[in-house]
Amino acid sequence: MTQTQVLAHLLQCGRATAPGLAKKFSETTLRAHQSLLRLQRKGLVKKEKVGYRVKFELTKKAKILSGKIKEDNNNLSYAFFLGLAYQMLPLSSGSKEESDETHRN
Repeated sequence: MTQTQVLAHLLQCGRATAPGLAKKFSETTLRAHQSLLRLQRKGLVKKEKVGYRVKFELTKKAKILSGKIKEDNNNLSYAFFLGLAYQMLPLSSGSKEESDETHRN
């Protein structure tokens, strides 16, 4: 799980817990928590204690940056295609036989 994936999830959902992210991305809770803490150190995520649970949500800074990207059409299309490329790369790492079969068709 990368910080990009965690940030994208928070941009979509608004809040998350480390155990919830761990389950979504099939990772350990520790790794999810570490990703959230790295984003917190960058000022993009803040912690909120709710009873015994800790939830993370976007900071005002992250929301402003997100808004700026959405306002600038050039950056938005680049960010969209960057995200699309990021998702496509793992899918394209099939075997050489699959690649050869694809090129023949």
